[in-house]
Amino acid sequence: MGHYHQTLSGWESQVDDPDFFLAPDGQHNPEAELRATWDSLQGALRTSLDEAEDIRCHWPARVHWLERRLSLDIPERACPEMDRWLSAVAAYNMTLVFPGGYMNSPSSMFGHTLLRLDAQDRSRNPDLTAYAVNFAANVAADQQDALYAIKGIFGAYGGFFSLMPYYKKVNEYNDLESRDLWEYRLNLSPEMLQRVLWHLWELNDIRFDYWFFDENCSYQLLALLSVARDDLNLTQGFDLYAIPVDTIRRLREEGLLGQVHYRPSFATRLNAMSEQMPAEAVSVANQLAQPQAPTAPVDRLTRDRQKAEALELAYEWMNFRFQHQPLPREEAAPQLRRLLLARARVPGGSPFESVQTPEVTPDEGHASSRWTVGAGHYEGNSYLDLRLRPSYHDMLDDPAGYLPTAELNFLELDMRYWAEDARLEPWRLTVMELANYAPRTPIFKPLAWRLKIDGTQVGEPGEGYWRGRFAVDAGQVVGQMNGLYGFAFAGIEAQAGHASGGLDQPGHDQAWGLAPSVSLGSGWQPLDRLRLRLEARWLPFVSGNQGDVFQGQVGANWRLSREQAIRLEWQAEHQAQGETRDDIRVSWLHYF
Repeated sequence: MGHYHQTLSGWESQVDDPDFFLAPDGQHNPEAELRATWDSLQGALRTSLDEAEDIRCHWPARVHWLERRLSLDIPERACPEMDRWLSAVAAYNMTLVFPGGYMNSPSSMFGHTLLRLDAQDRSRNPDLTAYAVNFAANVAADQQDALYAIKGIFGAYGGFFSLMPYYKKVNEYNDLESRDLWEYRLNLSPEMLQRVLWHLWELNDIRFDYWFFDENCSYQLLALLSVARDDLNLTQGFDLYAIPVDTIRRLREEGLLGQVHYRPSFATRLNAMSEQMPAEAVSVANQLAQPQAPTAPVDRLTRDRQKAEALELAYEWMNFRFQHQPLPREEAAPQLRRLLLARARVPGGSPFESVQTPEVTPDEGHASSRWTVGAGHYEGNSYLDLRLRPSYHDMLDDPAGYLPTAELNFLELDMRYWAEDARLEPWRLTVMELANYAPRTPIFKPLAWRLKIDGTQVGEPGEGYWRGRFAVDAGQVVGQMNGLYGFAFAGIEAQAGHASGGLDQPGHDQAWGLAPSVSLGSGWQPLDRLRLRLEARWLPFVSGNQGDVFQGQVGANWRLSREQAIRLEWQAEHQAQGETRDDIRVSWLHYF
């Protein structure tokens, strides 16, 4: 309740607002804060105080905690302001909402969590009109995403809890950012819910330092929900980082998750509609979803079902364009009316089936961290391989429960033990690997992209040199991410380190290289447990001394269980100078 945790120097509260504490040193001295709370309660019981000064109205969760722990019978008093607030939120239960990852925003790649306060009579008070509880950094509206992420890493923002209508968050995440929402009903008794609401009242306008990796939105929601039961310590184990989906798993471990509801995004719904239609009907819908477009093209379709499909898709497509493109209302509204009138003239109900709920929820996917044990052969040398990836997911991992187009890999360390000379050494460090393999569909033609920053040893074991790399690509992806897909990228790669200048040229000491790049590849999931991937890459270096470099890689991943897999990988690099290096390894993967 005081958000205390133990550090090397003692106790410290993660609340960074002096208004939260009653004792002058309350942030670092929980005993002093407890005594100040007790003294304030005794003063309130001895003296008639205004609501704003009475601890029973200002700190109700603390007072009821004292009452429980000390078996007290504290007289109640009227708190009109707090009662009005509790009546306004009208919470009968809570739902945890998880918007999936949004790869086009650095701060949202791992997803987000918020709470929804559900009314008892949901027929009269639908979910969309309920209040949402959100914890977020206080950021200027025009703040750039990249700067926001950088400042968030160093705790440069203040974070606050806030209440807002849930429909606003649905519009933001579900419609504007095209993120699927997962809504987890929480198993809270009336007493547990009351404690959380009291503490939420206490946190009104209270500032926390917002830290992108650990004390973030999901972490603070766990801290809030921890007051529901005295034995809960939901934030334990999240000292270094708190990935949103991992916090959901923690709630499931504690038995706090109930029924799950899937709310597909606007983009997901549009793609699902187009997949149920013939190509000709989709083409007609595209023509109709334009300002001032006549509805005559629909007459080219001979069947009423196809006409209904084209008109309904055109209406939703037009709405999407109105929300996402600078399309004035005076241009969109007349066309939307024309589409509705044309649809009314076609008999029959909606021809579309609802979007199917994915079989695996986000919390049921593989765990976020992974370690790998393997054996391989490189340049005629055998080795044992040990890798640790703190987070999160790559394109060979089982995609169930994850965004199938996304790859996020941070701080993966690869250690190798060389058998011939019994030497253990670091071989590769992947600082960051991000990718969005968003495929082209009949509705959307997104730009796929990827970025990688890493350092790798190159050359003979024990005699190699480190090569740092920064690579960024953009391109197109076609196909089904859970089936067969292909991709083509063009980009640029910068290298640094002695290995970047070309190792075989006497007297050449340039320690950097620069090259455009072209990549072609494919992925395939022929079986539920099996994922395959291959890629070829050409790097015609314009600086450095490597000349043309050709790279190839093939990977196969067989899922043994949700948390275990076997992986086979082959990588090769050929330089125009004639040098070729290849690396093959087989690994056992464990997710945790």
